[in-house]
Amino acid sequence: MRSQFALLCYLALSVALQSTPISAAAPAELVINDVTVIPMDKESVDEHQFVTIHDGVIVGIATQPASPAGSNRLVIDGRGKFLIPGLVDAHAHVIPLSARVKAGDSRYSRLTSEVQPSHPYDSRMLFPYLREGVTTVFHLGGGGSDVLELRDLIQKGVILGPRLVVAKFIDGPPEAVVTYLHKTPPPSSVEHPETARDGRAAVELAIADHYDLIKSYQHLNQETYDAIEDAAHTAHLITVGHLPELGCSNCVSPEHPFLVPMNDIAHVEELGRYAIQHDLDPSDLSVLTDRVLRAHSMLTPT
Repeated sequence: MRSQFALLCYLALSVALQSTPISAAAPAELVINDVTVIPMDKESVDEHQFVTIHDGVIVGIATQPASPAGSNRLVIDGRGKFLIPGLVDAHAHVIPLSARVKAGDSRYSRLTSEVQPSHPYDSRMLFPYLREGVTTVFHLGGGGSDVLELRDLIQKGVILGPRLVVAKFIDGPPEAVVTYLHKTPPPSSVEHPETARDGRAAVELAIADHYDLIKSYQHLNQETYDAIEDAAHTAHLITVGHLPELGCSNCVSPEHPFLVPMNDIAHVEELGRYAIQHDLDPSDLSVLTDRVLRAHSMLTPT
């Protein structure tokens, strides 16, 4: 059996990390003997399983022990323990210390010596994810290029941490769509797009900077929102974010974001914003639910 998921439980991870310094080469093969596996496709457990992981991919789950250990194999005694798929935090904001220091956050000024080169603050911040079995974290904005650097350091094994999937945050100026602010918005730009051209350019810049996905925020007019979604999907990037604002002259209609949908809606309260337009009438809530289902959008309930 093969799996493309990162399915290392905390048991395996913690023991492996205790046994192998981060600077040392990781074993090519990891074997967990006599463990109880909790699968995700049925409501029961599989006891006394022998799990073999090669180069980070599960290649075998069997009821018999694997062949004798080789020189580049780490064997873990799983008796009395449980093995689960690595958990995913689908909405987090992981801000490295270097980004906080650059932003002038005085709360972190005493830690400036920890910015480089071993990143002790970032390691302390990230390890609780691993301790709780979270092996993948979606970072949905903030920190800029420092988060990309942190992601790459984790991938290279310099810092212990979960796999980071980093979103590029794209938003227009609030003044452009929030009418009660009564302010003239600044000119459209790639940093704060208000036109389709600048929206597409923002996505192209995110691709050039090697972001993993796009997070579109709520202060985007319909033209810009559509351009960002189209450019991202054309580039095979997933999109996640807030539903656009309603009610202004160039805002989306209530049904539009579900006709040009994001892959994932980042908060359940985003649907609340749309539902409250009709004072939470039950029939309107049913229509809203149906729109989400028809759009095949996922929903992160943070």
